[in-house]
Amino acid sequence: AVADLPHEEFKALNRTIAESVERVYEISSKQNAELLAYYWGCAENAEKEEQYAAIAGEQAFRSGAYHAAAAYLQRALELQPFIESSRRKQAQIKQQLGDANRALGNRDAARGLYDESLATCREIGYRWGVAANLNRLADLQVEAGDMEDAARLLVEGLRTATEARAQTVALASLVG
Repeated sequence: AVADLPHEEFKALNRTIAESVERVYEISSKQNAELLAYYWGCAENAEKEEQYAAIAGEQAFRSGAYHAAAAYLQRALELQPFIESSRRKQAQIKQQLGDANRALGNRDAARGLYDESLATCREIGYRWGVAANLNRLADLQVEAGDMEDAARLLVEGLRTATEARAQTVALASLVG
């Protein structure tokens, strides 16, 4: 039985299964993200598990499966210290996990995740991420009935997005 396999053989078996699924479903491996996250997790390959857990979380969120989205995105976030990942990706996962928590009615958890994502985006100078998190925080303030703070956040988000857009257009005109 599989349960009786020595640990290293169990990992190797799961790695073989995951590689086979990737190979057979190469074009549609994103459609098998949940399955691949599971097998790569059993194979103890943090980078691959994180990759597919993040995809599975995003897909679950889009389909309205917020509990599953939160679980996959939380797992992707937990794996960050064990992989080489960009801070931008970490901020994105926190933002998506915030979205899942908000959809589940966990506004405080969502606010904390948006705040963390916002701080990271500011540190790395990722203006689109700053604007997106400010807009999400503003939405939470609207839901809480704090229109003054919501307006302040929206104005800051709009200003940041406008600056980011202007920078993008300026760079495109220099390159073009």
